[in-house]
Amino acid sequence: MGRAAVSLPADPLHATRPARRSAAPGCRALLSTAIAFALGLGGNGLRAQADSGAADALRYIDLSLPDTARQALQRGQRANPAALRAELRPRKQQLIAALDLKVVRDFDHLPLLLVELAEPEQERAILARPGVERVWPIPQLRAQSLTATQSANQMQAGQAEAAGFNGAGTSVLVTDTALSSGPPAVIHSDFGPCTAVGVPASCQLRSWQTLQPGGSDSHGSNVSAIVARTARGAGIHFADIGIACADGDRCVDSVSAFTALNWAVQNQAQYNIVAHNMSWGSVPTEQQPCSRASGVFQTAKSAGIVQVAAAGNDSGFGNVAIMRWPSCNPYVVGVGSLDTETATWTVSSFSNSESVLSFLAPGRNIDAGGYIKTGTSMASPHVAGAVAVLRAGNAWSGISIDALISQMRTQGRWIVDSRTGQSFPMPMMYDARPIRLTVDNRFAAAYSLSPPPMQGCGSDCYHYARNAVAGIGVSDPALSVLNCDAGMAPCTASMYGNRVITLMPTGVLAAVITTLQAPASAGAGIDLFGDGFE
Repeated sequence: MGRAAVSLPADPLHATRPARRSAAPGCRALLSTAIAFALGLGGNGLRAQADSGAADALRYIDLSLPDTARQALQRGQRANPAALRAELRPRKQQLIAALDLKVVRDFDHLPLLLVELAEPEQERAILARPGVERVWPIPQLRAQSLTATQSANQMQAGQAEAAGFNGAGTSVLVTDTALSSGPPAVIHSDFGPCTAVGVPASCQLRSWQTLQPGGSDSHGSNVSAIVARTARGAGIHFADIGIACADGDRCVDSVSAFTALNWAVQNQAQYNIVAHNMSWGSVPTEQQPCSRASGVFQTAKSAGIVQVAAAGNDSGFGNVAIMRWPSCNPYVVGVGSLDTETATWTVSSFSNSESVLSFLAPGRNIDAGGYIKTGTSMASPHVAGAVAVLRAGNAWSGISIDALISQMRTQGRWIVDSRTGQSFPMPMMYDARPIRLTVDNRFAAAYSLSPPPMQGCGSDCYHYARNAVAGIGVSDPALSVLNCDAGMAPCTASMYGNRVITLMPTGVLAAVITTLQAPASAGAGIDLFGDGFE
């Protein structure tokens, strides 16, 4: 079968917003309509088509993780999007040609294909091919919400911003049901003083693209505004992927979600996209589909994008210990909901929870984007915003995603879920921020960093009294740092001129005093900033 060449716009999330259309009735017709609409964006050099009523024959194909992504993850570096695409393309073309697959969409920067099966037996043939991890049907993904006012300040957003950390220079991709602020000229004040998308520059809503004609909805407005309120300097790239479910509830289209993520991987460096919020998921089952799209999420992780997802609101139906996909996927940060309206914070009664849950965050009665809503959907964007705050500027921009999440968990406020006895952290952005030392010395000098308190060192002794030091991150390649792990004292940093040392604190309000001592003969002046320095 011949393959017609089509192409995607270079920047689909910044294309002109198409006019809204009414969704076709019926889940089967809706899905066909959704796919046909997505095809309006084109394909990637592969044939893209879907016949009416063929939804039951559609399958995602997960390919093995690209070597480019694997190596980037191992090195703690970021994968090059062009290298990802170049590696994936021949693998996909070989699979398509071998089985004469009918491709509905090729996500060219992700190890993922959407195909239409000619017959059910074709699925077994696909699974038998080398490099194929799994084949799975399109799930019905529901938006996660109930009703909802909580402030991001409970996660220390205000304190972090006062210390210079507000997410400036980063951006977050939000895939959700439609924004309901009206036309682009009418944007809620939670996104800043916007007169249009991205206007003025202080408007946090940087792009707004409708990938599905699902109509206006309060869910996406509330979710994306929570990100904006948590990280007041970060940009928001919003992709409307909402469709109506057959039962009249809200659903999202996975094809559009992966299309938006594919764009984010391709354009991560241009917009410094550090997180992707997914306040949606499939209905949990005893046999979890948690391995689905693992290669996709790993590839996005290798590009520097943290995947954050709502855990689900099903505990009232006896599913406390079963999280929704994708929040249960090992390469996704799953977030449950906290009730934080009283002094005693408790896990929300509706929130799903199991051992793989990464974080808790405020999720009940969240006032954002012009709506008050409740659900794990509202908790997830708090964490996506926290990632932006801690990735910005001279913060944790250079450490790996695993190290960042570990720091957020270590410095979080841990809360016991009384239903299961398990504990989970809520991120504390001020506590998790790096503490910066700016050293301005006129001569080469050696500085000793020693965990025990030092006495009698006079004016050359500077105390960091907040908590213990777990390590030193180097923000200047001219600065060499040796033996700086906790318990290995003293450690030495040799430097010349203006240099920055980043201290990674551990524990909350630990009593250990760390000393930075400069030899008096160096003639060094030290400017210390960050709470806790004396």
